[in-house]
Amino acid sequence: MFYLFNDHTENIKFVIEILIIYIIIKYRHKVQTNIINIPEKIVEKLILDFKPKKLINKLPLKKYIKKEHNKQFVDLASYDIFNLKNKFKKECKETISDYGIGTCGPPNFFGTLDLHRELEIKITQILKTEDTVLYANSYTCIHSIISCFASRKDIIYYPFSCNESILRGISLSKSKCYEYYGIKNLENIFDNFYEPKIRNFVIVEGLSKNEGKITNLLELIKLKNKYDFKIILDESLSIPMISKTGIVELFKINQNEIDIRIGSFSYGFTSNGGFFTGSKVLCQYQRLSSSSYVFSASLPGVLTKFNILCLNLEFTYKKLRKKILQFHKNFKSQKFEIISDKISPIIVFK
Repeated sequence: MFYLFNDHTENIKFVIEILIIYIIIKYRHKVQTNIINIPEKIVEKLILDFKPKKLINKLPLKKYIKKEHNKQFVDLASYDIFNLKNKFKKECKETISDYGIGTCGPPNFFGTLDLHRELEIKITQILKTEDTVLYANSYTCIHSIISCFASRKDIIYYPFSCNESILRGISLSKSKCYEYYGIKNLENIFDNFYEPKIRNFVIVEGLSKNEGKITNLLELIKLKNKYDFKIILDESLSIPMISKTGIVELFKINQNEIDIRIGSFSYGFTSNGGFFTGSKVLCQYQRLSSSSYVFSASLPGVLTKFNILCLNLEFTYKKLRKKILQFHKNFKSQKFEIISDKISPIIVFK
């Protein structure tokens, strides 16, 4: 039944409203698409004719660098002291085929692979600890761990020559901090500024990146027995440059004496990724609270596999240390002197 109004304009409005409602109802579910319907025979032919590109392209045979000298030179600017960068190419190619390039997600969501857990177990077995947490990046690993455990109310003591990631972690923690110049200087600082009612953290590098010196853990443990503090040991370079198990076993120290132990695959292993190894309680705490672990995409499967294969290798330290000693003996300069230790592959001049 239609109801007509006395006013002519009202009738026109009524008709227009009815038309609008009709158009909305009729065309609201209609979606315009540009899909072209291709016959199945053509689709099958396209699939059969498709040839994927190779995952790894071979390097060109042409030489782009002209030789100006006939002598052989040694590359002294690389962390790859064990020549690992050209190993395991076949295994890495197979891993890319199985797992793809990246995980596209953090470990706590959908970014954990079976390879990640395999690597964590491998590290735990080699370093003889309870558990290990794997990080996607060594730089964020260090500063995320420091800021995860230390807060505004704590005090951090750090070496003056520490690497940039440690400095970033101290900045993020917003803790009160003191800079020290060696273990003896650290003891003097403790005598004057130590606060027993506050948590105290001492950060040390197993092998100093900027000085090439090895931390004397025996002296540090003696100081720890005198003053109650927690040790954060960064072994990013000392594993595997000094030893495959780091300086803890080099000094024959009980692993329980080290509260927080950090390692890296970015230097001596020429890969990527970092890790924390220690007690299960601290590992579980990081999996819930460490910003880099919670919010960053996990380590790609191909790099994880490469790290596992590198850990299976046996490194020849005798040959390496002979070369280091030979360099120390033959180095002569009137302006510079070597300040790094004689077993350190990182040689620093001053």
